[in-house]
Amino acid sequence: SMTVLIWKMGALYMLFSIQPINRCAIALLQQVKIIGRQYHGSASTCRRLFIGGSRSTTQLNSARSKAKGPEHTSSEFATNTEDDSQTYASTYHAPVMYQECINALFGCKNAQADGRRLVFVDATLGGGGHSLALLQHMRPEDVLIGCDRDPMALETASQRLREFIDRGMFIPHRSNFKDLGSSLLGIKQYKEAGGAADGLLMDLGVSSHQIDSAERGFSFSRDGPLDMRMDNSRNDQMTAADICNEYSENGIIEILRTFADESTPRARKIAKSIIDNRPHRTTTDLVNAVAAVTPEFAKNSRRMGRTATLARVFQAMRMIVNEEDSSLTEALAIAAPSVVRPGGRLAVLTYHSLEDRATKRVMKDGHDPWLSVVDFGVSPLLDKKARRTIVEKDLYGNELGPPKPWKTVGKPQKAAQAEVEANGRARSATLRVAERLCADGTMFN
Repeated sequence: SMTVLIWKMGALYMLFSIQPINRCAIALLQQVKIIGRQYHGSASTCRRLFIGGSRSTTQLNSARSKAKGPEHTSSEFATNTEDDSQTYASTYHAPVMYQECINALFGCKNAQADGRRLVFVDATLGGGGHSLALLQHMRPEDVLIGCDRDPMALETASQRLREFIDRGMFIPHRSNFKDLGSSLLGIKQYKEAGGAADGLLMDLGVSSHQIDSAERGFSFSRDGPLDMRMDNSRNDQMTAADICNEYSENGIIEILRTFADESTPRARKIAKSIIDNRPHRTTTDLVNAVAAVTPEFAKNSRRMGRTATLARVFQAMRMIVNEEDSSLTEALAIAAPSVVRPGGRLAVLTYHSLEDRATKRVMKDGHDPWLSVVDFGVSPLLDKKARRTIVEKDLYGNELGPPKPWKTVGKPQKAAQAEVEANGRARSATLRVAERLCADGTMFN
C-alpha cells in the first residue's frame, strides 16, 4: 500500500543519512571489490564468502588455490590492477589482459600434469609482451613459440626476449597465424612434442607501434601514406590506396557494409565521397573524403559521429588489405584445432564485433554449421546475417554429425577498469577461452 511504501522510503532515507554507517558500507564494498579482483572472482561471489557466511573456510582455501593456477608456476595470478596492468608494456606495444591470458593457458589440464614439457604458441607475437609474461611463469624445460608475419615485430620481440632464446625457452618464428598448422611442423621442439601445443594465444589487435607509426598508414589521426599492410616488405600486395582508387563504388559499399558494419545508405554516401575525391595517396585524403559526408558529432548516437565512423572505415580497409577475413577464418577453423592438443586451451583477444562473432561461433559450434547469406566472398563466421544450418538431433536432443572441436571455458572477459584507464585500447578488448576436445567430442581426462 501507499503507507507501507512511504514508510520504506523514510527508513531508507534515515539509514543513508547516518554518515558513519554509510562510510562503513562504502568501505566494506570497496574491500569486497579488491578481494574479488585478488581471487579472480566477482564481487557478488565475495559477498557470499565474507558477508553471507554461506561458504566454509575449506571452500575459501579452495578458491584461493584455484586462483594460483597450476602447481608448476610460482606466482599467484590475479586480475589486472592499477599497479601491475602495464608491467609488460613497452614502447612497441602494451599487452592487454596479460594476467587473464596466463590464467587461461595455465588452467588447462595438460599444464596441471607433472613431468612433461609444455609447448605454448603465441600466434600474434607483436611486441612480445604476452610472451614475456608467459615465459616468466614457465618452467625451464617448457617452450614458447612466438609467431608474427611482420618482420619488424619479430625482430623487436626477439631482441626483447634474447635471454629466453639463449636458454632455449623461446623460439621466434615468422608465419601468418592461418598457416600455423603446417609451418610449426618445421620446428624441432614442436615435432618432439607430438606436433601439437598445450596452449595457443591469439591477440587480434593491431600493435600500438603499428598504429602510432604514421608511415604504416593504420591511423586516421596521423598523416602518412595510405598503406595498411601488416607485412610492408611485400611489394606485390595491394594497399588501402589501391582500394580507394581502383575499386568500384559498389565494391566499396560492400566493404563498408560488411567490415565496417555500416548501413546501406551511409555506406553508399561514404563510398560516393571516396570515388568523387580520387586520387587518394595519404591517410589525410581518406579522412577528408569521409569527413565530407559525416558530421563531427551525431545527435542520436556517438557511433554515427566522425571519429567512430573513421575508426570503422580504416578498420574495414585494413581487413581487406591484409585479407584478415579469410586469415581469421582459417586460423580459427583450421589451424587452431590442428595445433592445440586435446586438453589444451585456445585464448583469443578480440577488439571488434567481427572478430568476436567469428571467435564465438567457432568455440561454440565449430565452423561447419554456419552458412553465409551474402554474395561477397565473406566467411560465414564473420557474416553478421549468417545462420546455422538445421542440425539433426537424436531422441535425447543430442546433435548428430561431426563432433565439436571446442568447449568454451567460462564467460567472455573484459579488461578491468584500472587497466582501461592506464591503456585506453584495452576498453574494447574481449577475451574468450576454449578447451580442445578429443576427436570424438568428449572431454580430455
